[in-house]
Amino acid sequence: MPARVSIITRTFDRPVLLKRMLESLSAQTYQDWELVLVDSGGKDSTKALLKNFNGPFKHKVTAAGQSLGALLNIGLDSSESELVTVLDDDDTWSPDFLEKMIPPLDAGLGTTLGGVVCWSTCVRESQKAEGFWETVESFPLEEPFQDLTIYDLIVRNRFTIHAFVFLRSAQESVGRYDEHLVVAEDWDFNLRFLQKYDVYVVPELLANYHQRLSVPDGVSANTINSAISHHRMSAASLVNKHIREELNGQGTGLGMLMAQARMENSIMRRLQLFESRFLFASEKIGKIDARTKQMKDFLAKRMENQPGK
Repeated sequence: MPARVSIITRTFDRPVLLKRMLESLSAQTYQDWELVLVDSGGKDSTKALLKNFNGPFKHKVTAAGQSLGALLNIGLDSSESELVTVLDDDDTWSPDFLEKMIPPLDAGLGTTLGGVVCWSTCVRESQKAEGFWETVESFPLEEPFQDLTIYDLIVRNRFTIHAFVFLRSAQESVGRYDEHLVVAEDWDFNLRFLQKYDVYVVPELLANYHQRLSVPDGVSANTINSAISHHRMSAASLVNKHIREELNGQGTGLGMLMAQARMENSIMRRLQLFESRFLFASEKIGKIDARTKQMKDFLAKRMENQPGK
Protein backbone atom coordinates (compact mmCIF):
# COMPACT_ATOMS: atom_id res chain seq x y z
CA MET A 1 0.00 0.00 0.00
CA PRO A 2 1.51 3.37 -0.99
CA ALA A 3 2.30 6.05 1.56
CA ARG A 4 -0.33 8.76 1.87
CA VAL A 5 2.03 11.60 0.90
CA SER A 6 4.65 11.57 -1.83
CA ILE A 7 7.42 14.14 -1.40
CA ILE A 8 9.15 14.92 -4.70
CA THR A 9 12.71 16.18 -4.37
CA ARG A 10 14.85 17.42 -7.25
CA THR A 11 18.60 17.16 -6.63
CA PHE A 12 21.82 17.60 -8.57
CA ASP A 13 25.19 17.00 -6.93
CA ARG A 14 24.51 19.02 -3.75
CA PRO A 15 25.21 16.54 -0.94
CA VAL A 16 25.62 19.16 1.80
CA LEU A 17 22.25 20.74 1.07
CA LEU A 18 20.61 17.37 0.43
CA LYS A 19 21.79 16.07 3.81
CA ARG A 20 20.11 19.01 5.55
CA MET A 21 16.88 18.40 3.62
CA LEU A 22 16.89 14.69 4.51
CA GLU A 23 17.33 15.60 8.17
CA SER A 24 14.31 17.90 7.86
CA LEU A 25 12.26 14.98 6.50
CA SER A 26 13.41 12.60 9.21
CA ALA A 27 12.27 15.13 11.83
CA GLN A 28 8.66 15.21 10.57
CA THR A 29 6.15 14.35 13.27
CA TYR A 30 3.78 12.95 10.59
CA GLN A 31 5.25 9.72 9.27
CA ASP A 32 2.99 8.36 6.50
CA TRP A 33 5.10 9.62 3.60
CA GLU A 34 7.64 8.50 1.03
CA LEU A 35 10.47 10.40 -0.63
CA VAL A 36 10.74 10.36 -4.43
CA LEU A 37 14.25 11.65 -5.10
CA VAL A 38 14.67 12.68 -8.74
CA ASP A 39 18.43 12.79 -9.16
CA SER A 40 19.89 14.37 -12.29
CA GLY A 41 23.43 13.95 -10.99
CA GLY A 42 23.66 10.32 -9.94
CA LYS A 43 26.70 10.94 -7.72
CA ASP A 44 28.04 8.39 -5.23
CA SER A 45 27.72 11.01 -2.47
CA THR A 46 23.93 11.03 -2.95
CA LYS A 47 23.76 7.24 -2.79
CA ALA A 48 25.80 7.27 0.41
CA LEU A 49 23.41 9.74 2.02
CA LEU A 50 20.42 7.57 1.11
CA LYS A 51 22.00 4.53 2.75
CA ASN A 52 21.82 6.34 6.08
CA PHE A 53 18.43 7.94 5.46
CA ASN A 54 15.74 6.95 7.95
CA GLY A 55 12.65 6.81 5.77
CA PRO A 56 11.08 5.14 2.71
CA PHE A 57 12.32 6.44 -0.63
CA LYS A 58 12.53 5.87 -4.37
CA HIS A 59 15.74 7.00 -6.04
CA LYS A 60 15.09 7.95 -9.66
CA VAL A 61 18.35 8.75 -11.47
CA THR A 62 17.76 10.66 -14.68
CA ALA A 63 19.82 12.45 -17.31
CA ALA A 64 21.18 15.91 -16.57
CA GLY A 65 19.92 18.87 -18.55
CA GLN A 66 16.20 18.17 -18.20
CA SER A 67 13.91 21.05 -17.31
CA LEU A 68 12.69 21.61 -13.76
CA GLY A 69 9.16 20.75 -14.86
CA ALA A 70 10.32 17.48 -16.43
CA LEU A 71 11.98 16.43 -13.17
CA LEU A 72 8.74 17.10 -11.28
CA ASN A 73 6.77 15.05 -13.79
CA ILE A 74 9.18 12.14 -13.32
CA GLY A 75 8.40 12.37 -9.61
CA LEU A 76 4.66 12.35 -10.29
CA ASP A 77 4.98 9.33 -12.57
CA SER A 78 7.03 7.47 -9.96
CA SER A 79 4.48 7.75 -7.16
CA GLU A 80 0.89 6.73 -6.44
CA SER A 81 0.04 8.55 -3.21
CA GLU A 82 -3.19 10.38 -2.48
CA LEU A 83 -1.31 13.61 -1.61
CA VAL A 84 1.69 15.21 -3.30
CA THR A 85 4.15 17.91 -2.29
CA VAL A 86 7.59 19.09 -3.37
CA LEU A 87 10.67 19.72 -1.23
CA ASP A 88 13.79 20.53 -3.24
CA ASP A 89 17.19 19.55 -1.91
CA ASP A 90 18.08 23.05 -0.67
CA ASP A 91 14.93 23.81 1.34
CA THR A 92 13.51 22.58 4.66
CA TRP A 93 10.27 22.27 6.64
CA SER A 94 9.27 22.85 10.22
CA PRO A 95 9.02 19.43 11.96
CA ASP A 96 5.21 19.78 12.14
CA PHE A 97 4.75 20.84 8.49
CA LEU A 98 2.93 17.71 7.31
CA GLU A 99 1.08 17.30 10.60
CA LYS A 100 -0.51 20.74 10.21
CA MET A 101 -0.99 20.75 6.43
CA ILE A 102 -2.97 17.53 6.04
CA PRO A 103 -5.94 18.04 8.44
CA PRO A 104 -7.64 20.77 6.32
CA LEU A 105 -7.74 18.31 3.41
CA ASP A 106 -9.34 15.71 5.69
CA ALA A 107 -11.90 18.15 7.07
CA GLY A 108 -13.98 18.21 3.90
CA LEU A 109 -13.98 22.00 3.55
CA GLY A 110 -15.85 21.94 0.25
CA THR A 111 -15.88 19.99 -2.98
CA THR A 112 -13.63 22.55 -4.71
CA LEU A 113 -10.77 22.27 -2.20
CA GLY A 114 -7.76 20.80 -3.94
CA GLY A 115 -4.77 21.82 -1.84
CA VAL A 116 -3.28 23.56 1.17
CA VAL A 117 -0.56 26.21 1.43
CA CYS A 118 1.27 27.78 4.36
CA TRP A 119 3.47 30.83 4.86
CA SER A 120 7.19 30.64 4.14
CA THR A 121 10.23 31.99 5.95
CA CYS A 122 13.05 33.35 3.81
CA VAL A 123 16.34 32.15 5.30
CA ARG A 124 19.37 33.96 3.90
CA GLU A 125 22.60 32.11 4.50
CA SER A 126 26.28 32.13 3.62
CA GLN A 127 28.87 29.38 3.58
CA LYS A 128 31.35 29.82 6.42
CA ALA A 129 33.20 26.54 5.94
CA GLU A 130 33.06 23.47 3.76
CA GLY A 131 29.78 21.73 4.51
CA PHE A 132 28.53 24.46 6.83
CA TRP A 133 25.98 27.15 6.02
CA GLU A 134 25.27 29.92 8.50
CA THR A 135 22.01 31.87 8.68
CA VAL A 136 22.57 35.58 8.08
CA GLU A 137 18.96 36.68 8.53
CA SER A 138 15.44 35.30 8.31
CA PHE A 139 12.07 36.95 7.74
CA PRO A 140 8.59 36.15 6.35
CA LEU A 141 8.83 35.82 2.58
CA GLU A 142 5.42 37.42 1.98
CA GLU A 143 3.05 39.66 3.87
CA PRO A 144 0.66 37.39 5.83
CA PHE A 145 -2.34 36.28 3.75
CA GLN A 146 -5.40 34.49 5.09
CA ASP A 147 -6.86 33.32 1.80
CA LEU A 148 -5.81 32.93 -1.81
CA THR A 149 -7.56 34.02 -5.01
CA ILE A 150 -6.65 33.65 -8.66
CA TYR A 151 -5.91 37.36 -8.88
CA ASP A 152 -3.56 37.15 -5.87
CA LEU A 153 -1.56 34.61 -7.81
CA ILE A 154 -1.75 36.53 -11.07
CA VAL A 155 0.00 39.50 -9.48
CA ARG A 156 2.86 37.23 -8.39
CA ASN A 157 3.48 33.70 -7.19
CA ARG A 158 2.45 34.12 -3.54
CA PHE A 159 3.85 30.87 -2.14
CA THR A 160 6.92 28.69 -2.55
CA ILE A 161 6.68 25.31 -4.21
CA HIS A 162 7.42 23.46 -0.95
CA ALA A 163 4.65 25.31 0.92
CA PHE A 164 1.98 23.50 -1.13
CA VAL A 165 0.35 20.10 -0.52
CA PHE A 166 -2.26 19.00 -3.06
CA LEU A 167 -4.53 16.13 -3.95
CA ARG A 168 -3.25 13.90 -6.73
CA SER A 169 -6.76 13.75 -8.15
CA ALA A 170 -6.72 17.55 -8.47
CA GLN A 171 -3.30 17.46 -10.14
CA GLU A 172 -4.52 14.88 -12.64
CA SER A 173 -7.39 17.20 -13.52
CA VAL A 174 -5.15 20.29 -13.74
CA GLY A 175 -2.41 18.57 -15.74
CA ARG A 176 1.33 18.14 -15.41
CA TYR A 177 4.10 20.68 -14.99
CA ASP A 178 5.09 22.54 -18.15
CA GLU A 179 8.37 21.02 -19.31
CA HIS A 180 9.05 23.84 -21.80
CA LEU A 181 9.52 26.52 -19.14
CA VAL A 182 13.09 26.97 -17.94
CA VAL A 183 11.84 28.26 -14.57
CA ALA A 184 8.48 29.42 -13.12
CA GLU A 185 7.02 25.96 -13.79
CA ASP A 186 5.44 26.08 -10.33
CA TRP A 187 3.79 29.47 -10.97
CA ASP A 188 2.26 28.18 -14.20
CA PHE A 189 1.02 25.04 -12.40
CA ASN A 190 -0.40 27.08 -9.52
CA LEU A 191 -2.29 29.39 -11.88
CA ARG A 192 -3.87 26.43 -13.64
CA PHE A 193 -4.63 24.83 -10.28
CA LEU A 194 -6.46 27.90 -8.93
CA GLN A 195 -8.61 28.03 -12.06
CA LYS A 196 -10.15 24.70 -11.04
CA TYR A 197 -9.69 24.36 -7.28
CA ASP A 198 -9.60 26.39 -4.09
CA VAL A 199 -6.57 26.31 -1.80
CA TYR A 200 -6.79 26.51 1.99
CA VAL A 201 -4.25 28.69 3.81
CA VAL A 202 -2.61 27.50 7.03
CA PRO A 203 -1.55 30.84 8.58
CA GLU A 204 1.77 29.64 9.98
CA LEU A 205 5.42 29.83 8.92
CA LEU A 206 6.03 26.13 8.27
CA ALA A 207 8.21 26.16 5.11
CA ASN A 208 11.77 27.51 4.95
CA TYR A 209 13.00 28.97 1.67
CA HIS A 210 16.80 29.08 1.81
CA GLN A 211 18.57 31.78 -0.21
CA ARG A 212 22.31 31.90 -0.86
CA LEU A 213 22.81 35.42 -2.18
CA SER A 214 26.59 35.12 -1.92
CA VAL A 215 26.54 32.31 -4.49
CA PRO A 216 25.68 33.86 -7.89
CA ASP A 217 26.19 30.69 -9.92
CA GLY A 218 27.19 27.03 -9.73
CA VAL A 219 25.36 24.02 -8.32
CA SER A 220 24.78 25.68 -4.92
CA ALA A 221 23.12 28.79 -6.37
CA ASN A 222 19.39 29.53 -6.26
CA THR A 223 17.78 29.89 -9.68
CA ILE A 224 16.47 33.31 -8.59
CA ASN A 225 20.14 34.38 -8.59
CA SER A 226 21.75 32.25 -11.29
CA ALA A 227 18.84 32.37 -13.76
CA ILE A 228 17.24 35.77 -13.16
CA SER A 229 16.98 36.42 -16.91
CA HIS A 230 15.21 33.07 -17.30
CA HIS A 231 12.72 34.10 -14.60
CA ARG A 232 11.92 37.28 -16.51
CA MET A 233 11.65 35.40 -19.80
CA SER A 234 9.45 32.66 -18.36
CA ALA A 235 7.13 35.22 -16.76
CA ALA A 236 6.77 37.01 -20.09
CA SER A 237 6.23 33.68 -21.88
CA LEU A 238 3.38 32.80 -19.53
CA VAL A 239 1.63 36.11 -20.16
CA ASN A 240 2.12 35.81 -23.92
CA LYS A 241 0.85 32.21 -23.93
CA HIS A 242 -2.44 33.15 -22.28
CA ILE A 243 -2.91 36.29 -24.39
CA ARG A 244 -2.33 34.29 -27.60
CA GLU A 245 -4.98 31.80 -26.49
CA GLU A 246 -7.41 34.67 -25.93
CA LEU A 247 -6.61 36.23 -29.30
CA ASN A 248 -7.40 32.87 -30.86
CA GLY A 249 -10.69 32.69 -28.97
CA GLN A 250 -9.52 29.90 -26.67
CA GLY A 251 -8.48 31.75 -23.52
CA THR A 252 -10.15 32.39 -20.21
CA GLY A 253 -9.24 36.05 -19.74
CA LEU A 254 -6.20 35.14 -17.65
CA GLY A 255 -3.73 36.64 -20.11
CA MET A 256 -5.19 40.15 -19.98
CA LEU A 257 -5.37 39.98 -16.18
CA MET A 258 -1.72 38.93 -16.03
CA ALA A 259 -0.73 41.76 -18.37
CA GLN A 260 -2.69 44.22 -16.22
CA ALA A 261 -1.01 42.90 -13.07
CA ARG A 262 2.44 43.30 -14.64
CA MET A 263 1.60 46.90 -15.47
CA GLU A 264 0.41 47.52 -11.91
CA ASN A 265 3.62 46.00 -10.55
CA SER A 266 5.67 48.22 -12.85
CA ILE A 267 3.80 51.32 -11.66
CA MET A 268 4.23 50.30 -8.02
CA ARG A 269 7.97 49.79 -8.50
CA ARG A 270 8.25 53.28 -10.01
CA LEU A 271 6.25 54.81 -7.17
CA GLN A 272 8.48 53.06 -4.63
CA LEU A 273 11.55 54.38 -6.46
CA PHE A 274 10.19 57.93 -6.43
CA GLU A 275 9.27 57.54 -2.75
CA SER A 276 12.78 56.40 -1.83
CA ARG A 277 14.30 59.26 -3.82
CA PHE A 278 11.94 61.74 -2.15
CA LEU A 279 12.81 60.43 1.32
CA PHE A 280 16.52 60.62 0.46
CA ALA A 281 16.15 64.21 -0.76
CA SER A 282 14.07 65.16 2.30
CA GLU A 283 16.74 63.73 4.57
CA LYS A 284 19.43 65.71 2.77
CA ILE A 285 17.38 68.91 2.95
CA GLY A 286 16.77 68.30 6.66
CA LYS A 287 20.50 67.97 7.26
CA ILE A 288 21.18 71.17 5.29
CA ASP A 289 18.53 73.06 7.28
CA ALA A 290 20.02 71.80 10.54
CA ARG A 291 23.51 72.87 9.50
CA THR A 292 22.21 76.25 8.33
CA LYS A 293 20.55 76.82 11.69
CA GLN A 294 23.74 75.84 13.51
CA MET A 295 25.72 78.28 11.40
CA LYS A 296 23.22 81.09 12.02
CA ASP A 297 23.28 80.43 15.77
CA PHE A 298 27.09 80.39 15.74
CA LEU A 299 27.31 83.69 13.82
CA ALA A 300 24.70 85.32 16.06
CA LYS A 301 26.63 84.39 19.21
CA ARG A 302 29.86 85.56 17.65
CA MET A 303 28.33 88.93 16.80
CA GLU A 304 27.03 89.29 20.37
CA ASN A 305 30.50 88.65 21.78
CA GLN A 306 32.28 91.19 19.59
CA PRO A 307 33.64 94.28 21.41
CA GLY A 308 31.28 97.25 21.42
CA LYS A 309 28.21 95.10 21.03
